[in-house]
Amino acid sequence: MKSILSVLNSFDNFVGGLICPIEPTNEAEYQELITNKDNWVNPNQELWNGTPATWQEVLDKKAELEAEETSKTDLKASAKAKLVAGEKLTEEEANVLVGV
Repeated sequence: MKSILSVLNSFDNFVGGLICPIEPTNEAEYQELITNKDNWVNPNQELWNGTPATWQEVLDKKAELEAEETSKTDLKASAKAKLVAGEKLTEEEANVLVGV
């Protein structure tokens, strides 16, 4: 499961500098996290270049990143099973094994 902070770091316009004492579970908690300067490493530096991601955008990105992670895990398991069985790997399975 991806943390909200790791999800925020995946947005191109997120500068960083956020302290995340709790994982927000709803929009109000998320807004409190990103607007309360007590959660900022440097209160004089903005967290975002431009408009911050909405709660829904964060949830969507989190789901996307977790799906990618699951897919990669599944591909690795499939590749391993095929190697053990002496079967040919797909190009995608070979790539995930060698980190491409």
